[in-house]
Amino acid sequence: MAARTELTLPLLCDVLEREGLLSPEQRRDALLYEERERARILHQRAGAGRRGASASAAEKVHPAEVIAALGLNVGGDPRFPLTEQLAVEAFARAINVPYVALDPLKIDAKLAVQTLSRPFARRHQAVVIAGDDACVTVAVANPLDVELVDNLRTFVRRQVRLVVAAPSDIQRVIT
Repeated sequence: MAARTELTLPLLCDVLEREGLLSPEQRRDALLYEERERARILHQRAGAGRRGASASAAEKVHPAEVIAALGLNVGGDPRFPLTEQLAVEAFARAINVPYVALDPLKIDAKLAVQTLSRPFARRHQAVVIAGDDACVTVAVANPLDVELVDNLRTFVRRQVRLVVAAPSDIQRVIT
């Protein structure tokens, strides 16, 4: 899986189905309505006038955002919504990368902006959440993006430890 550079909805659906979080019928519906939900999410972002979001950053809709927007439930039980965080956590578990629920109050904001520029962080959905002289921990929405990982190593000039976080949590920390 490490050779992939794109986290797609079919890939995420495969993982969620294997984890028992998505039924075959829900998977079919997710793939069928993907484009509609992406368009709706982009429309909402444009209407919200996201500060500092460039057109290219706005075009990125993470597959977990699509899953959450569909309003699916785990096992069809309405008491257990299939959230963006739950989908991302399951994906992280499947690829053996730690998942973190970001808490803006526990992140060194000064380190985050000193290490990565806000435009880079927004574009790549990545934020530095901890670090020392030897290593930085970077929360990313897509740990399969090999180009991002290479760029991180170049920019931070330290060992990079990746963790996975929900894209909306990353965006909330960046803005």
